[in-house]
Formats: sequence, C-alpha cells, structure tokens
Amino acid sequence: MTLSLGSVEDVDDVIEALDEVLALGVREGHRWSVFAAMYRRVTIAVKRAIERGEFDDGPRMSRFDAVFALRYLRPLQAHLRGEPVPRAWSVAFRATGDLRLTAMQLLLLGVNAHINLDLGFSVVDAGLELDPFRADFDRINAILADELDGVQQALDTVSPWLSGVDRFMGKADERLGVFVVVRARDQAWRTALEASSRSHQERATYEATVDRSTAELAERIADPGFPLSCLVRMIGWRESWTVLELVALLGS
Repeated sequence: MTLSLGSVEDVDDVIEALDEVLALGVREGHRWSVFAAMYRRVTIAVKRAIERGEFDDGPRMSRFDAVFALRYLRPLQAHLRGEPVPRAWSVAFRATGDLRLTAMQLLLLGVNAHINLDLGFSVVDAGLELDPFRADFDRINAILADELDGVQQALDTVSPWLSGVDRFMGKADERLGVFVVVRARDQAWRTALEASSRSHQERATYEATVDRSTAELAERIADPGFPLSCLVRMIGWRESWTVLELVALLGS
C-alpha cells in the first residue's frame, strides 16, 4: 500500500495528488478518505476563486495551497509506509480504524490537525511576507463557509440522527461551524506570527508544543467522554455508508 506523490507546486498539482489519494483510499476502503474528499472539494473551490481573480495575488495563493497541502500529503504518505508522523496526524490516522467513530468525527480529526497544527507553520514554510498575505489568507474563510453547507448535506444523507439535529438547528449549526473554523484559522495566523519571530531551532520546539496540544484535542474529538460520547455513539449507530458512497457525496 503506497502513495507515490509527484511534484506538488501549485493548486492543480494538489488536486492531482488528492485524486491519487482518493483512488487508493476508495479502492482499499480506507476511512481516512473521508477527510481527503472534503479537502479535494475545498481545494477545487480555491482553484475556482483563483481563476475568478478573487485574490490579490492568485499565483501566490496557488503556491501556498501546495505548501499547505504537503503538510497533509507527506504525513499520509509516511503513515502508509509505517513511518513516524506528527502526533496530531498520528491520532487522526489511527482513529480512522475505529469503526465506532462517526463521519463527522473523521472530518473533525483531519480539520483539527490541518488547521491547528499545519496552517500556521505552512505560512512560514512558504516564506511569505505576512502583512501582504493576510487579506488573501482571510478570504479563504468565505470559501470554507460556502462549502460547509454541501459538506453538511453529504453528512445528513448518511446520518439520519445528524440530519435531524441539522433540521432542528436550521442554519445555526452551519454558522457555528463557520465561527469555529474562522477562530481556528485566526489562531493559526497567530501561530504563524509567533513561529516567524523565532530561530529555526526555537521554531522546531514551538511546533512540537503546538503538535502536542493539537494531538490532545484530537484525542478529545475521538473520545469526547461521558456524556457527549453517548450522543456521538447514538449518532454513529444510525449512520450507514461505505467509503465509496461518502467520498462521492462529498465530491458532488
């Protein structure tokens, strides 16, 4: 079971790499494919926004998208090879083998690692001037908000009890979801500011600290504890989906 990533330098390369990830994941029934499918959906939306000229610097965003994606693709590749990965990703990948976890939990585990750990350090990895990039960084929030409703619809299709909660809440749960993601991205920007002010050695220590706290949050997502875990288990009991089905729904 291998994943051979080619050169990933822009948003088109990211989509091609995610296609490879999903082909492998769906073929072998890996539940980590659920996050990959959502990631591909958002990446396509970013690509379209670049093509529409919605960013101050489209090529810069395209290059950054690749740097950011590699923070997910490389740990996934290492995981499939049995190699060490960041703690936050280790918890996320390991949890996908727990069939009791809901589709929502699988998505949240990926989002947690990729935003709370990867995003801020990706800004530094890309070598960007922070002030000129901030406006384009924040424009991604609107894209995520637009895509969240489609993701929710996909989850509702396979999860009757989650669908019931969604109907009861109306648009309130989507607004809450957007609020949480925006807050996490704001924290990622603060992480980028902090990391950029440190030496290479200090940055590595800081990243290990962020990884540890992100992994702790991942553990709580996978097992929220009583009584929330009871509600999550009840939702999971009513879910019915295959990897192929849910990947298709998230991509539509």
